[in-house]
Amino acid sequence: VTVTAIFWGLLRAVDVVADSLAASDAVKERPEARGFLELLKKTAKVALSIIAVLMVLQGLGYPAASIVAGLGIGGLAVALAAQKTIEHLFGGVVLGVDQPFRPGDLVKVDDLLGVVETVGLRSTRIHPGASHENGVVEQAHERTKSMLAQALVVRGSRDFASLATYQAFVDAAVARLNERRAERIAAERPQLRPLPPARLPSYTVTRSVVRRWSTIRVANRTYSVPSRLVGHEVEVRLHADVVEVFFAGRCMETMPRLRGDQDHRIDYRHVIWSLVRKPGAFARYRYREELFPSETFRRAYDALCASRGERADVEYVRVLHLAASTFEGPVERALAALLEAGEPFDYATVRERVAPIRPEIPALPVPREPDFAVYDALLTTQVAAR
Repeated sequence: VTVTAIFWGLLRAVDVVADSLAASDAVKERPEARGFLELLKKTAKVALSIIAVLMVLQGLGYPAASIVAGLGIGGLAVALAAQKTIEHLFGGVVLGVDQPFRPGDLVKVDDLLGVVETVGLRSTRIHPGASHENGVVEQAHERTKSMLAQALVVRGSRDFASLATYQAFVDAAVARLNERRAERIAAERPQLRPLPPARLPSYTVTRSVVRRWSTIRVANRTYSVPSRLVGHEVEVRLHADVVEVFFAGRCMETMPRLRGDQDHRIDYRHVIWSLVRKPGAFARYRYREELFPSETFRRAYDALCASRGERADVEYVRVLHLAASTFEGPVERALAALLEAGEPFDYATVRERVAPIRPEIPALPVPREPDFAVYDALLTTQVAAR
């Protein structure tokens, strides 16, 4: 009992000394000292607790010296079983000494972005002891979704003329939901802390390497990107409704984000430049159905198969390359006219119809040849005037 009381008093003394130092002007003026002081306080408490346990065991008749010696053998097992704990312990010490960031800073680690509240011996995503901390947020989201679903039922239709119309509908429904809390929000608003200096991004950032078929895999879905990015690592920003692909700090492509059962989005303009070098791969291409921009192109491919046989893949890939390198509209109109005529055709026929008309350079008659002596005389006059 005496040993317990002594060490309890020592633990309280550590708290008193640490609180006194934290209240001093020297520590208040140095934010990094506060974090390091907190780390030292926790380390001192852990050391005192270990010493107290050993002394209690010694008083109960257990050989404390043998136990300490046995820690050398058991330490290996502990290290193997508690690698993450030891990793966090040393990581906390390094963070406390180096101070790469301080409480209140906005930091990003992998895909997590947030404000640092404290630096301890172990990282946590939520506050310790608050087992249902996220329940309020999750319930708010669930109730908002339920409210929107009911509002859509009352509206009688889920169709909207545009995205802006749908956004206005959601804003109005959420505003009605928050009307009951307006007074409480107004009372709490003066007590809210200032927002972080940097605005939190509204997207998730991932990185992906462009595969040889000009595709990337993001969020378990496949998107095509320009073929010149093959083999390079790109930065992908996943927004709520769009996907942005960045390379070397430049936005290379923006496309709608896939939802629901949609597994892939392939733009033939991205892959045709690789496919035109190996047109024979068209027949076995996994996303071949995505390479028919419209029903006219599909009918044209069927007509080529009927008239050209094994050459149909090569001819169609060339036609598709023509649409990507010029304009899709004129190529589609030329294919529609050829299909309407019912005559066999190939790439050369389509190209002849789509070939742009070269503008004629008008002949500008010159009344007489210019007399450069007049120009020389003008220069001489200006020089003499100076």
